[in-house]
Amino acid sequence: MLSTFAAPAGAMSRSDFELPFPCGQVWGGGTRVDHPSGSGSYFAIDFNRSGDEGDIVVASAAGRVTVAGGGTYNTVIIDHGDGWTSRYLHMSVVLVTAGSYVEKGDDIGRVGDVGSVGARHLHYEQRLNGVLQPTSFHGVATGLTPVNTVKNPLIFTSQNCQPVVNPVVVTAGFYRVPDGTVYQVTGGAAYALSAAEYATLGSPVFTDVAADALEGFGTIPESGTFMRDPSTQTIYLIVGKTRYALNSEEYASLGRPPAADSAYRFIRKAPEAPVQGRAYVKTPTSDQVFQMIGGARYALSADEYATLGRPEVQVVPSGLIKRTTLEAPTTAVVMKSMSSGAIYQIVGGTRYELSNAEYVDLGNPPVYLAPSAFISRAPNTKVGGVLFLRSSANGQRYQVVDGVRYPLTDEEWAALGSPTTTKVPSGLLQRTASGAPNGPGLLRSVTTGALYQVLGGARFPLSDSDVAALDDPSFTDVPSLFLQKAPTGLPAGSWYVVNPATGDMYALVDGVKTALTPSEYEALGSPALVPVAPGWLAKIADA
Repeated sequence: MLSTFAAPAGAMSRSDFELPFPCGQVWGGGTRVDHPSGSGSYFAIDFNRSGDEGDIVVASAAGRVTVAGGGTYNTVIIDHGDGWTSRYLHMSVVLVTAGSYVEKGDDIGRVGDVGSVGARHLHYEQRLNGVLQPTSFHGVATGLTPVNTVKNPLIFTSQNCQPVVNPVVVTAGFYRVPDGTVYQVTGGAAYALSAAEYATLGSPVFTDVAADALEGFGTIPESGTFMRDPSTQTIYLIVGKTRYALNSEEYASLGRPPAADSAYRFIRKAPEAPVQGRAYVKTPTSDQVFQMIGGARYALSADEYATLGRPEVQVVPSGLIKRTTLEAPTTAVVMKSMSSGAIYQIVGGTRYELSNAEYVDLGNPPVYLAPSAFISRAPNTKVGGVLFLRSSANGQRYQVVDGVRYPLTDEEWAALGSPTTTKVPSGLLQRTASGAPNGPGLLRSVTTGALYQVLGGARFPLSDSDVAALDDPSFTDVPSLFLQKAPTGLPAGSWYVVNPATGDMYALVDGVKTALTPSEYEALGSPALVPVAPGWLAKIADA
């Protein structure tokens, strides 16, 4: 930290200088003939590294600041005693004041291009009695010569390190590790701030800690953490690894608890989605306790809440509760029945009872104790939706589309963006079919980019006009070989479909369509209609 108190006096020598950057950072340093201009010397160094705009500059030795910015180059000069000084030029921000005392490694400014517009770098000098000297760091001469231009620099690793004498107990706050990175810690999570984010937060005071001091911290703050985005003043509540933006009335109803000003990218680590982990919540105006697991909520009876051990309940706005579904969990979770003790894996909206051996093969994942009525919301049927699964038996990855699985090669998995897979037992995989995708849905070849509509086990290539008629619909990327399992042709089975361009409705049975009037459609119970590309409908024969 910066101080106005002088350190104990001692003889200063060139061996006391360190690189003017935080411990562990790697920088390139170059020079030229007559550097600085008019000196007839080449002892000054210009430092650069990739993305260095705004990077912290630190004092290369302890001393008193005699010049703190200003002038053409926004120069800082530090007097180290015994005739030695160091100079730092072109900084965009100066963080010291004239007359203040700095320790070696204290922040003094940020890399910029003041006086050298468009050529961002730190110009650095060591002088003895005002005369430029060959530079040394950590007691070793750099050996810099005009051959070492900024395009052919010497590479330096900073040993400007300040050991932490006493271990610091890390709680909420700001901490700097030896490489110069400042972290924000709140709600049991740590986030590395960029220079811009640190400035936006008001350049708060930080504590220097050892490199391993932040090990074990998560990336998403724990439930019950309130965070504020200073750029918008929006306050967010973190619940079950997700974030919820509070309006002013909701925040007031919760008692206006303190909120930590936080970088928005830190806040966004928690997705804006239904609660994905587990939480117990209620609103400020009701005693009804909800158990929230995997994006779903369940209203607990008093007896069920007691059986669960009366866990701590978080008070949240009703809007956050309503964001979750009253159906089965939507994300993959493992749940244990309070009544029977049976363990189930919930995947793709269905449940699968795990044997002890299968549970162990899955790696003993976390288990959420829940009422049987909550678990049974997930039917004991085939897996639905679009999923990426991995066999616990052999590690084979599969893409599952509407109950049909396709084994992915490593190349196909990579082409799909290396999506996260859920580890499942072979028994659950057997609930999916192997073969052609059945639909209904839109699939795009990840290889060619061609878009197809799939219905009744057949596929149809969509034209631009078909896509426009379907109102630029969402689609799923799949490997070409998976798509090719569905032949081009006419849909099999029975479907109720609609032409999105005209609104005409049809009953489609084994590749033959029958037009439906509105009254006929209502008489059938107004079944769900599948929009089908006009180009495909034109190829289907009328009854």
